[in-house]
Amino acid sequence: MDKEEKINHWLCMSRYDIESAEYMLSAGRYVYVVFMCQQAIEKVMKALFIKVYDEEPIRTHNVNFLFHKINEEGTFSKEIIKEYNEIWEEYFVEILSFYTEVRYVDYKVKIEDIVDAEHAHRVFEKGKEAIIWIQKLLNLKSTGS
Repeated sequence: MDKEEKINHWLCMSRYDIESAEYMLSAGRYVYVVFMCQQAIEKVMKALFIKVYDEEPIRTHNVNFLFHKINEEGTFSKEIIKEYNEIWEEYFVEILSFYTEVRYVDYKVKIEDIVDAEHAHRVFEKGKEAIIWIQKLLNLKSTGS
């Protein structure tokens, strides 16, 4: 696959995951909503990684780490870094924690106690916004801006 095909692959997988999160939300499967949101955001960030580095993305689920790795050579403007710090960094930490909790839930914790409907809706809506934000970065990078 060439670079654009790889990017499109990750974007397609991201769309699939966020659509899966929406289905899980409508079915009341709230833990999987946050899990799938994390997966969708991770995949669109990996598309951005490929756009910047023209190589396979780092094997990590940590979206914050990926963002900082992509920016190592000053990829993003000060405005984008400020927006990341003010809006996205804390959210990305939160969804990573849920990724870990969902995969390695303690035997003493009922899985339904991890995420309720309100929390799942908030994570889902912010997740859709995050994907749009990262896609804008992908488009900025593709036009050389």
